Amino acid sequence: YTVGIRYRNSSGLSSDWAYKVFSITAAGPAKPTLTLYGDAENARLVVTRESNINYVIMRAEDETRDFEIIGVFDADTYIDKTAKFNTGYSYMVRAFASAGYTDSDVAHFRCNSEKVALQTAELDIFLDKSEEEFFPYTEEATREMATYKCPGRQYAIVEHSESDEVVFSTSLFVTEKQKADVTEIAKEDYIYYRDYSKRAFPVAIRRLSFSRFMKEGYIANIEFIRIAEREVVINV
Repeated sequence: YTVGIRYRNSSGLSSDWAYKVFSITAAGPAKPTLTLYGDAENARLVVTRESNINYVIMRAEDETRDFEIIGVFDADTYIDKTAKFNTGYSYMVRAFASAGYTDSDVAHFRCNSEKVALQTAELDIFLDKSEEEFFPYTEEATREMATYKCPGRQYAIVEHSESDEVVFSTSLFVTEKQKADVTEIAKEDYIYYRDYSKRAFPVAIRRLSFSRFMKEGYIANIEFIRIAEREVVINV
């Protein structure tokens, strides 16, 4: 193969082409071995890696079987915190090398959960549905325009409220420790929300307030903004 490159300066003038000739040996990497565990409400994937090989995680909902890349193995273990509750998934690992790629066998996972989850890379909060049985879960849509902060993007995303669930709210029972965790996680620009109605998507907390509920804990009134888009950049 021959690859060419040139650059253009701020005046729009281009340099001459520079060329590089290279070849590819048509032999892919060894087939990766994937082991999948149920790690509480998350899927934990383990792969044995080789040096100079890049590994990505691919996932499909069992209803669609359309695999998409959701992450990269930077270590031997990857925890998927973005799977919907009560939904079946298929996972596989794709190993990339300069000569091509090879896929692992497919593994399956389903978390049958009645919880609400608020998660970041460092903090996980799981609230049982039973804790809010006496506080009905409510949602409301808004027709306002919302601006979202999206990590990795130069510009914010602006979206009109014709989209479903741009803004929604809920009231949950929280313990004293959970109150501190929810307060901390509300400071993040980006968290992941999952619940028992087969929903999972990135959000930010716009409003948060607490009301004392007898001596057992608090009612947390939370208003979420749904992040319109999540971009993942993978270097392979």
